[in-house]
Amino acid sequence: SLVQQFLQAYLSSATKVSSTADENAIRSASKSLSDLETFLSHLKQDTDIPNVDLVSVKVIIDAVAAARSEGRKPMVADVGSAAQDMEVIKTLETQVHRWVREIQKIT
Repeated sequence: SLVQQFLQAYLSSATKVSSTADENAIRSASKSLSDLETFLSHLKQDTDIPNVDLVSVKVIIDAVAAARSEGRKPMVADVGSAAQDMEVIKTLETQVHRWVREIQKIT
C-alpha cells in the first residue's frame, strides 16, 4: 500500500538521522500508520450486508401516518381499541420476533 511504501520508508530513514526523543515519536507515528493501514485494509474488504425487510402491522402504520400528518408523535391511543386486541398484539409480537431474527442474521 501507499502507506507502507512511502510513509513507513520515510519514517525508517528519518529514524537513522534523528535523536532519541525523535525516535520515540517516530516509532509512535510508525505504529499509528500501521494501525491505519490495518484499518484501511478492513475497509477494502467487501462486506455484503443484506437488507432487512421489517414489515409492520397495518393498524400501527396507519396510526403513525395519521400522527405525522397532524405534525405530532404517534401515541398508543392512536391505534384505538387495537391496543387491547389480543390478535393485533400477537401479530405485533410475531413481527418483532421476526425482526429480531432478521437483524441477528446480519449482525
